[in-house]
Amino acid sequence: MNLATTLLLTLSFSVTASAANLFATYEVPAGDQTELIGSNQFRIQQLSLQKSPGGQTSLKYLLPLELTGNPNVIEFTSPLPGDGKTEVVYDNNKMTCAEDTISITCNVAFAALDMNVPVAQKLMSDKFSQKDLEKRLQVLNRFSTDPIGIIRIYKRPILSVKHKY
Repeated sequence: MNLATTLLLTLSFSVTASAANLFATYEVPAGDQTELIGSNQFRIQQLSLQKSPGGQTSLKYLLPLELTGNPNVIEFTSPLPGDGKTEVVYDNNKMTCAEDTISITCNVAFAALDMNVPVAQKLMSDKFSQKDLEKRLQVLNRFSTDPIGIIRIYKRPILSVKHKY
């Protein structure tokens, strides 16, 4: 199922959703480094999900600054095809999504981001404990060399959060 199809299902409940009523995370895949699980997740602070009257669906978000150092606003816009097999591509960035009863999950791959690793390292050192910082810096290193990830947009408020964002 692609972004346009999965977002259509969500948008049948709401034409416009924003960070005020959506909770979203960005996860850098841990691969075989299972010790990084938990430290590889970051909260997405700015997110909007909209459907235009012309049938376009738009997902726009700010990548966590702890991963990029510089602001990177990402926007994917797509028409709503009926076959559910179209991959969404924007400026050579790719995203494919699937939906379940709890969330919309999107796998993303970025072609080029505006990265400032020293600033990202400083943001992390200011935000996270020393114990968590080492793992977070490993995640940053993974992301800076291979900018891929998973976005999870939760459809309902999350009552308990297992990870520090």
